[in-house]
Amino acid sequence: MRPDTTEKWLKDQDSELSPREPVLPPQKEGPVAKFWSGFLQPKNLWRIYTFKGCNAGWWTFTRLLIPAWVAHYYVKYHLAGYGVF
Repeated sequence: MRPDTTEKWLKDQDSELSPREPVLPPQKEGPVAKFWSGFLQPKNLWRIYTFKGCNAGWWTFTRLLIPAWVAHYYVKYHLAGYGVF
């Protein structure tokens, strides 16, 4: 194909379908497929709250529980002696 023919062919593909390529009617979704298509939409409430919950859990673990455990370990085994607490 020559370049000008290729460009024309691409424009035709964008603008309309060939009669040999009919548009099929949309298939009806079953109840399970309908549930998952709605459930996985972006900006859905479950996604927002799951993200917030994961961030809060990660913050709690890294900035609260691990430092508390390190402090407890240090006090118990390095300052107090042989496991007095």
